[in-house]
Amino acid sequence: MGFALKETGNTAKKIALYSSSNIYRQILKVFTAFIKPKLLSPDLFGLYNLLSIIPTYASYSHLGARTSMVYKTPYYLASNDMTKSREIYSTVYKGSFYMTLLLVIAIVMTAIIGNFTTEEKWGLLATAAVVMIGWYYEYFIAVLKSKQTFSLITSSNYIKATFTFVLSISLIYFFRIYGVYLTMVLSLLIVVFYLRLKYRPEPSVKFKPILFFELIKHGFPIMIFNLIVALIITSDRVVISLFLGNRELGYYGIAIMVFNFLMNIPNVARTVIEPKLMQEMQSESREESLKKYFLSPLFNTAYYMPILAVPVFFILPPVIPLLLPRYTPGIEPSQILIIGCYFLALAHVSRGIIVANNLQIKALGIAFCVLILNISVSSILAIKGFGINSIAICSTISFFIFFISLFVFVKRIYKKDYKEWNFIFRGLLLPISITAGYLLIINYIDNRFLINEFIKTITCLILYSIIMVVMYLHAQKRYSLLKKIRLP
Repeated sequence: MGFALKETGNTAKKIALYSSSNIYRQILKVFTAFIKPKLLSPDLFGLYNLLSIIPTYASYSHLGARTSMVYKTPYYLASNDMTKSREIYSTVYKGSFYMTLLLVIAIVMTAIIGNFTTEEKWGLLATAAVVMIGWYYEYFIAVLKSKQTFSLITSSNYIKATFTFVLSISLIYFFRIYGVYLTMVLSLLIVVFYLRLKYRPEPSVKFKPILFFELIKHGFPIMIFNLIVALIITSDRVVISLFLGNRELGYYGIAIMVFNFLMNIPNVARTVIEPKLMQEMQSESREESLKKYFLSPLFNTAYYMPILAVPVFFILPPVIPLLLPRYTPGIEPSQILIIGCYFLALAHVSRGIIVANNLQIKALGIAFCVLILNISVSSILAIKGFGINSIAICSTISFFIFFISLFVFVKRIYKKDYKEWNFIFRGLLLPISITAGYLLIINYIDNRFLINEFIKTITCLILYSIIMVVMYLHAQKRYSLLKKIRLP
């Protein structure tokens, strides 16, 4: 099975268009996320956050075949070898279906046999449906990404976000947690129907088991690296559910909502850049590839993420008590995770250059150590009764260690190809150092003076904007990797 799609356009434009749809989706997701805790108790909201992890883990059931497809097919498409690309598309389609079907059967049997409450049982069954439908959706999206065709992905993002929002408002209001389950299933069904209506697949070719295992062999190291990263990101939810309960996970759900929103743009940029890196890696020098696909995205992420994240940091304290008074315990862990988002966004940039050099197995050791550290320390803190703030702190420290470790790892790979590593590192430290200092000063003042929350928020945002503009104009003159934006 393959898709006869082709799209041209520069990378920056694709990121902008794709980002716009994802920002739209994330903004509506924020409103949707507010609807869930507004209408659900913290216990049920926590249950939802726990169940939502299952489709994330299930998306790796292809064992790397789909990942391999995304990275391999650009080579064949660039050389106009349509036969080989069609074989890969068809083989991954059928092979990943069989793997996902086994997982879905296991989830359904667990729901039937296990000792669960009614809400949990129906939640598992709905999750099984989401995993099955999500298999087709994710496969289709992977094909489009491999062909650098982001226009259809962009439109599908708008459709999925809109229907999720509309369905959430109506179904959750009337059916509460069961409305959440219905929304999960129906929104995916609608977007899959749209994709099939817009582009019909080409006739499939024979499934080739040997090719499927070859794709797994190539993609498994990439997939397992991505899975470990996903575990690093989501393990905090499992720890909280196990040791602190779903009510605390419900409070922590506010932090999860903020985290997912802020990580949107770095994820989009990585999605667009990586397939292009695979195509151009052989035609460019190592130094050019390093600058274009690692240092430049890393630098721009370092300077733009604080501009996106810090306003959210200040907005949360006055907004959450106003809109979700039951969830005020989620404010502090949300603010802590906002800092963690910065380091995780920087860590994400490293993946493309690591995969392009086929060094993900070596990098896997770093990710695995960070995962073990995160789980063990956060579990100890939860057992000792330190609460969800300590879990957020642990995750943030883990993200920081992950970024530093990957940066040093890439530096060692390209040590002979690039000489200005210390200069670059000092540039990367500038925005986070200024931001951290600013937040510490604001916290010091806030602890000693009683200031109206809304006045404080507006004042802090204005002052921070002025500081960041000055810093950015200084950095523009000093660092050529930072994309210039002309301020009116």
